Amino acid sequence: MSFDPQKLTQDMPPSIPSNDVIRLAKVGVDSGNRYTKIFIPGYGLHVVPSYLYSLKSRDGLPTASQSFCIRYESGDNPTLKGGIALGAIAADFGAVPIFNGEKDSYYAEMAIAAIAGILKSGTVSIGELVLCLPDDAPQIIAEISNSLRGYHQVATPTGYVSLQIKRVSIETEGIAAYRFLKSQGFYLANDRINGILDIGGGNTSGLLFSPSGAPIWESRKVLSGLVELARKIAVSSENLRGIERGGNSPKIQLILDGIEKGTYTYGITGKSFEADYLEIFPVWLKALKDEIRLQWGQWLPSIAEIAIIGGGASLMGDLVESSKNRFKICQDSQLITVKGMVI
Repeated sequence: MSFDPQKLTQDMPPSIPSNDVIRLAKVGVDSGNRYTKIFIPGYGLHVVPSYLYSLKSRDGLPTASQSFCIRYESGDNPTLKGGIALGAIAADFGAVPIFNGEKDSYYAEMAIAAIAGILKSGTVSIGELVLCLPDDAPQIIAEISNSLRGYHQVATPTGYVSLQIKRVSIETEGIAAYRFLKSQGFYLANDRINGILDIGGGNTSGLLFSPSGAPIWESRKVLSGLVELARKIAVSSENLRGIERGGNSPKIQLILDGIEKGTYTYGITGKSFEADYLEIFPVWLKALKDEIRLQWGQWLPSIAEIAIIGGGASLMGDLVESSKNRFKICQDSQLITVKGMVI
């Protein structure tokens, strides 16, 4: 797609200088089920909760921490209209977590809201927007790419962003993380097979890489993530029974919050589900280990190290110990993928 400054700025208010184009070579957006991570070189790395809310006209475009609010004015995605809130403020307004819906249909809203929210105002051309998915279904990749590629006119709380996205690249989970870790010298034996185990909210994914860095696609495995663990706790916990009015089930996001914080309590109620976690987690972890061992069986003698990343990485101490440190938990485990997207 050729760059056309006139089209990029044609709908912008006069306050935006058409000849002052911000050109960004690469931008990474890792839209997780729990958190959305955005890395725009020169503008920093940002993390917001993965909640989306359609703003009403009466809401305006509010500002809040860990949040981006925008209004999609016009552009090449006809399905996007009106106000969008991404992050903590969306949760405050009553939005349900992304993991309760079809995340694939939210990528355009999440990416555009985050990018415009960070940039705040100006005329911007992005050479390549990089995303990731747990699978590589061609139809889904095409739909997401088409929903983002092109021109977008967006209002923010402090101005307007005229955005061009020239190219959209969608990578399989594990690719960007491996690229980043290898660039940082994380793997000690580069002449051996190494890998990535991503413990996420919606899913857990594993992928091995040859000494040349090529993905071993037959090794790829996608399993349930921490959301499934939290659902098992919600069903089993006697202590949480009846905690929500109207006979509703316990909220998965509050159980996940308790696991993430290590308090194992449900919101501000003080109700503990620690006993349920201690009973259910080892079973969930054993099933994960068994599935990975089965999938990676033929390569096990040749594997040097597996990097554990994702929101649930800190829970994998037993896996590290039982593997005699062949599995290693990464520091800043939730940010590894988005950092690798812009390399």
